[in-house]
Amino acid sequence: MADSEHIPAAAPPQTPIWNPALAYPDDIPNVLQEMLLTGSVGTLHRTAMAGAALGWRSGDTGMHGPLLALDMLSAAWESDPLNLMAAHHVVKLATHLGYGSSTLPCMLAEFLSRAEDEQPFSSAFLRKPSDEQLDILVQRLADNIFLPRSLDMAIRLSIAMGQKSRVLNLLSPAWPPSLQPIRLLILGRVHHFAGDHETASQHYRVADEYLEAAEAEASLAMCLYQLDHKDEAVSRLISVLHRRPWHVNLRLMLYDVIFRIHTRRAAIPNRVAVLLYSFNKAGELDATLKRVFDSELAGAKVHILNNGSSDRTADICAAWLRRVGPDKLAVHSTPTNIGAPAARNWLLAMDEVRGCEFVAFLDDDAQPPKDWMRRLMAAQELYPEAGAWGCRVHDAGMTPFTQSVDLQPRPTYGEPTEYPEVSDLHLQGLNPGYFQYIRPALSVTGCCHLFPRKSFDIVGGFDLRYSPSQLDDFDLDLRLAEQDTPPVYQGHLGVGHLKRTGVLSETDSKSASNSRGNEKKLHGKYAGERWQNIRRTMISILRADLEEKSERLADLLKS
Repeated sequence: MADSEHIPAAAPPQTPIWNPALAYPDDIPNVLQEMLLTGSVGTLHRTAMAGAALGWRSGDTGMHGPLLALDMLSAAWESDPLNLMAAHHVVKLATHLGYGSSTLPCMLAEFLSRAEDEQPFSSAFLRKPSDEQLDILVQRLADNIFLPRSLDMAIRLSIAMGQKSRVLNLLSPAWPPSLQPIRLLILGRVHHFAGDHETASQHYRVADEYLEAAEAEASLAMCLYQLDHKDEAVSRLISVLHRRPWHVNLRLMLYDVIFRIHTRRAAIPNRVAVLLYSFNKAGELDATLKRVFDSELAGAKVHILNNGSSDRTADICAAWLRRVGPDKLAVHSTPTNIGAPAARNWLLAMDEVRGCEFVAFLDDDAQPPKDWMRRLMAAQELYPEAGAWGCRVHDAGMTPFTQSVDLQPRPTYGEPTEYPEVSDLHLQGLNPGYFQYIRPALSVTGCCHLFPRKSFDIVGGFDLRYSPSQLDDFDLDLRLAEQDTPPVYQGHLGVGHLKRTGVLSETDSKSASNSRGNEKKLHGKYAGERWQNIRRTMISILRADLEEKSERLADLLKS
């Protein structure tokens, strides 16, 4: 029996819960403006935005803020449909505002009545191997599918392990008819994150029809674009922006699609150096070099620093040197590991590199696509005054598991920050594609980024205080921002990273301790007014960038 046959024959009439024309009045609270400049995705972030909107009273009715808050809470649940707290917030506020009988609040109220509010997973469970965790969760869910925390974890694990069929089997029995749209929304996300855009789009269509969930339509648009149905994809993105004009991520994405920025690739100049350093990661380095030399490099030359390795790194470097020749590759070495900041400075100080116009740094476990350099040069053409250009990084082979995007100043959420903190919107859930745009950022990932060589003459090199690794690249980005030349994020370039994060990652206590120590150094260096100046600069730059793009979009869509 088809999934749609389990849904009532006709969707109940929908009650609009807010007027999109009221999204951007002049008197919107400053704290909400800053949150939106950071982005508009992430369950926790959307919940915080709703809190800021809730206290805002404007106009004759004084209802703008509460209705905007309800829409933001609805969006938070739509993008995280197994989050009981998000569902509870929607039901509570909708009831308070007199919309408790609308379709979505009624459906969520029933879902909450069936779902079990589980305790967080124990440390003993989280220490188990991933396959054992999934076995335990599947057995638990076979007895009761309405265990949202367990189901969410099972979905993440099954996708990360390439075993989506195990969670699909759990979701195959029909749910009660009134809850079928929620099940279809969840199924759409499973197929979407597993890369089956055709099946995902079918589920999203029905879920949006019955839930009137703008998130479902946005995800449908992303699937349609992957399936080369570009006209319908753009039409649906425009529809979602009309429904949720506060959706900054979507606004930025739509701008790049309409103005064809997402397809841009630029020529690679001759004076470019690609710099890598490596310590005892011979296998990962070999895989990275294969990707690098399979990519479009034009006249760029690769320099590798064997940073005191004791494994087969020297043999790997020698083999690649024989394969591609000294015109394309130079191999250097140090007798001992000098740490990441010193290794980067060592490479930058070489005469051959000092004479380059651009330098690109790559991690020794990065997996860049064929056009990575041309994508970065396209960002350079669009924002030539930037101090660096970076990319989107995800777990290798798994784009929904995002590691880094455009890191912006962390919103204050009502409390001023005394030292540098960056946004974590990309870590608040799996990513259906909401970070594919180009814009300035406070910081970009050090895994793969491009610099004009002159940047180092202006702000200096990498700070040795952050040895052996961690935060030296962030520190450099902060200094670039102080010069009004912050990095620019190229979200149309996705680079896989062999070091995984999230559900399949392993925590190295030594590395974690080093990171915490370097974080304290960073906080001490930029605390107080120095950080506040950087933060104000970035907010101003982000606002100007968004306003310019919004005006161009508005003019185009009106014509």
